[in-house]
Amino acid sequence: MVSRIEECFEGLDNQRVQTFIRKNENIARLNSLFNGEGCNKIFVHFQSKSNAGDAPTEFNQHPTTSEPDLFFSNGDANYMNSKCCYFLRSGGAKPISVEVGNDKSLLYGEVSDSPLQTIEALLSGSFDGLFAQSAEWGKVSCAENR
Repeated sequence: MVSRIEECFEGLDNQRVQTFIRKNENIARLNSLFNGEGCNKIFVHFQSKSNAGDAPTEFNQHPTTSEPDLFFSNGDANYMNSKCCYFLRSGGAKPISVEVGNDKSLLYGEVSDSPLQTIEALLSGSFDGLFAQSAEWGKVSCAENR
């Protein structure tokens, strides 16, 4: 997890990420994720926190209160104004086994500072190939004798 956060946010060193993760409230959130309790996702941001009550100054931008810092969210409390990464527990409320590596129970991804471009790239990479290879795509069979 530490290495993924470092990779996502270039310029962050291991010590800063370790210090962030070792905070009591962050360990509690990670334990909840790994134990299959509560929310099944965590977003990791490295940005200035926004004032939730202040009006936006531009589209999707809010006045900031501090220098960029690492923080967790559920993806709904802060406006995203830069790249973030997320960890998603698959399998519902099933705990994640840390004994097994790469068992696909914890998924990782990144969202660029333009979420619509991220979604477009995801859909293009996933579905373009499927649609292009299907000879039947776009053809509708009509039932006879209706």
